[in-house]
Amino acid sequence: NSMPIKLQAKLMRVLQEKKVRRLGDQEEKGINVRIISSCNQEPNVAIDQQQLRSDLFYRLAVVYLMLPPLRRRTEDILTLCEHFIEQYNHRLHKKVNALHPDVISTFLDYDWPGNVRHLKHCIESAMNIVAVDATVIQPYHLPAYMGLFSNPQSEYSTASALPVDKEISSNGLFDIMDDDNMIMKLQAEEK
Repeated sequence: NSMPIKLQAKLMRVLQEKKVRRLGDQEEKGINVRIISSCNQEPNVAIDQQQLRSDLFYRLAVVYLMLPPLRRRTEDILTLCEHFIEQYNHRLHKKVNALHPDVISTFLDYDWPGNVRHLKHCIESAMNIVAVDATVIQPYHLPAYMGLFSNPQSEYSTASALPVDKEISSNGLFDIMDDDNMIMKLQAEEK
C-alpha cells in the first residue's frame, strides 16, 4: 500500500509474465521468484482507498498472515529483547545478558507505537550506552525520548546512576579545577 499505484501495475506485470527487463537493456529475462510482502493497514481498507491494487493483492495473498502489533503480543517482547541483546553483544563486543526487573515490567506495559522496530532501536540505544563490562540493561540506559523513567529525582536518573569522580557543586554543575583536568576528563568520557 506504500508503493505508488503505477509501480504496483509494473510489479503485477512482472508477476504475471515472470519476466523483467534491466534498465537500459533490450531483452527481457525470465525470473523465478517468491514474493513476501507486507501492508501496514488492512488490505481491504487499502484497496477501498485506492492505495493497493486488488488484482495485485489477490496475486500476492496466497498465504495471508495477520501479524498483530507488538502491544497485543506482549509474550514476544522478552524473546525479542533476548534476540536483539545477543545481536548487539556480538556487534558491539558487550556482555549484557539481562534486563533490570523494572525495565522488564516497563517494557511489558509500554504501548510500542513503533512495533518491533521501536523495541529494536530501544535495545540498540541502550547497548550503545551500557558499559563494556556491564551485564544488565538498567532503566537509565533506555532512551530518554521514550519517557519511561523520566523523573529526574528517581534512582534511575542518569546523573545519579553514572559513576562520577568529581564533586557536584551546590548549583548542580561539576566543579572543574583546571583546563588540564577538564581535557583529561573529556578524553576519558569520549573514550
